[in-house]
Amino acid sequence: MENFPDGLEGIAAAKAEIVHGLKPTGTAILNADDPRVARMAAIVLARRQEHSGAQVMYFGRNEASHVTALDVTSRGLLGTTFTLSTLKGQAAVELPLVGEHHISNALAAAAVATHFGVSPDAIAAQLRLAQPGPHRGVVRRYAGGFTVVDDSYNSNPVALQEAVRLLEQVPDARRRIVVAGEMLELGEQSREMHIACGRALARARVDMLLGVAGQARDLVAAAQAEPNHGMITDFVETASEAGRWLANRVQSGDVILIKGSRGVRLETCLEALPA
Repeated sequence: MENFPDGLEGIAAAKAEIVHGLKPTGTAILNADDPRVARMAAIVLARRQEHSGAQVMYFGRNEASHVTALDVTSRGLLGTTFTLSTLKGQAAVELPLVGEHHISNALAAAAVATHFGVSPDAIAAQLRLAQPGPHRGVVRRYAGGFTVVDDSYNSNPVALQEAVRLLEQVPDARRRIVVAGEMLELGEQSREMHIACGRALARARVDMLLGVAGQARDLVAAAQAEPNHGMITDFVETASEAGRWLANRVQSGDVILIKGSRGVRLETCLEALPA
């Protein structure tokens, strides 16, 4: 956001250039759950008035979606299950990617596949094989009996809070630990957003919070300031310090979320953990 004076609206306007560039007979596949994206349909409708064949297909959990997920059930660190509903029918999906936020990505892919005539059963079969990219929600189970969700590739306020929701859905966690790195490239709203995330974390089912680098200090301070937050909180300046902090505290049964912006390189803190 730091390069867009209008914040998210500015980013949305830039993304809308993709829809402006749609071929006269093309299809815009839009996220119905994001009002900024859904509004891009107006660009396509304007083209229709010019006698083109441009179409819109929506995906998401919104009732206006052509491709959606029904009966969503979280399986914690095993992923989610849902019924994929498309214009061509329905199919049961077992999505191994952890966190309900991955359903939106799955629905986007399913919408593209549906547009090209792929059946719901074939889409569901492929979604069952989905694997996370490096440091993008990779579940690592250690011999010491603890588990790490390595989501250290990048971070932003919404993504952080969605990842914490996943942590809350792990039923048998002895302790839930969040290692939250600084969130970069947020522009003038950066401090305010870190503070808001800290307040949200204080209300979540989190037992320990470690902030790492820069304005993650504000995130930790905001969590500490919330009444009855009940968390153990701390702050360190580097990922290597975070690794030592974890290695000295981790216990069997712990579930640890590692999440921060790319510049913090939080994945390096995993090197300090016992193999």
